[in-house]
Amino acid sequence: MISKFEIKGQWFLPSEKDNRVSGFLLYDPDAGITLELFGNFSKNQLFPNLRNDEFILGITNDSRQITLHHCQVTKTGGATLVVGEESGIPITIYRVRYLLIGTYINNTNDFKFNRISCEIHNLDEWVGISGFDIENDHKNLKISVDYKLPSAIEFTIDDTVSGKLKFIVKPPTSFHYQKDISINQRVAFEINTDEEKSLEELLLYVNKFQNFLIFALYKSTFPTSIRIKGDRHIENYGDKTDKKNIEVYFQTSSSNTLVKPIYDYEMLFSYKSIQDDFPELIKNWFEKYSLLEPSINLLIEQFYNGNRFTTNTFLNLAQSAETFHARIYNQPRKILRDRLSELVDKYSNEALNEIIDNKGKFIDQVIDSRNYYTHYSKKGKKNTLVGQELSFLSKKLQVLLVCAFIIEIGFTKEKVSILLNNNYQSELIWCKKFCGF
Repeated sequence: MISKFEIKGQWFLPSEKDNRVSGFLLYDPDAGITLELFGNFSKNQLFPNLRNDEFILGITNDSRQITLHHCQVTKTGGATLVVGEESGIPITIYRVRYLLIGTYINNTNDFKFNRISCEIHNLDEWVGISGFDIENDHKNLKISVDYKLPSAIEFTIDDTVSGKLKFIVKPPTSFHYQKDISINQRVAFEINTDEEKSLEELLLYVNKFQNFLIFALYKSTFPTSIRIKGDRHIENYGDKTDKKNIEVYFQTSSSNTLVKPIYDYEMLFSYKSIQDDFPELIKNWFEKYSLLEPSINLLIEQFYNGNRFTTNTFLNLAQSAETFHARIYNQPRKILRDRLSELVDKYSNEALNEIIDNKGKFIDQVIDSRNYYTHYSKKGKKNTLVGQELSFLSKKLQVLLVCAFIIEIGFTKEKVSILLNNNYQSELIWCKKFCGF
């Protein structure tokens, strides 16, 4: 899902499988999915109508089955009409929401599945479990490599949905004359459901776990591959059947430029640091996600902004704090000062107290700056923070919110304090050292 590619083939509607149109499909993780046809599916080839097609099917030049879902024509035409002369073939361009490789799906009723598996950037590093045991005997010029596939890490989300962190290995290729050897281990987040669900519903589980991982990494991340399986999507192998392994592609909204892996000491917490409590913590995360989703989204956005800071960065964090308090305390009407005061008191810990060393001053600065940048009144400008000081204040508010979220799903204050103190993520150290203005 992180690389551009092009697929050439013939394309057709599920209801008109004999009416096939040649064309090619372009996938770009940032720009999305575009299907360009040399012709169209209309009876009037020269003057086709703009149309929406729920499903378009395709067969590639290397015989792969393709399903396109939510397809909308964005452009038609291109042929030049000359009186008395033969006309060229018009072009039809579709914008496509979902691309599935590996099956044909004809209608919405069949667009349901039981399993989704997703590889996510830096998930392998976060889990931090390797099946390799390597011995280097330099004296005798001997290298021994022993590999055993680690057991999956299983957990429960609810009565009908289970999950696992599954280890995948690509075994080495054997040659008559072996000159090199390669064994590649990867980790995937997998969801299995008793009841069939739509692709959108399954992707929500991926998104929720991805946001949990962002809190853990204290850095943005993104899916690198997604696959789905379903009871009604079966492949026959003679006297044996198996569920089809279907690849999924769609436009990703995040920037995939930061592909450098990070180490556990750069994270807020790794899997190993919460290993014993992980099943309970991840279950709590999914249980409380719907309640806290608006606040989570406002906070997660800041990790994708990277080093870019604007007044909207601060305003979104302030709104996230206000929304978080309103959802947790079920108090839709309360002034911001009281909300911040209760948040600071409830989620304080030893390490956070070093970052927010003067709680009264911190609350005043958040309120004064929030009010000014919301209303831009001349009266409130005097006490408003600007530039670097506003950025420092935002970092403090961000750390407070992260602490609040992870404490709310089961982290103890003592555990959070240890994690903050042991974390060598430059952003957190920077906050502790330089935010004391």
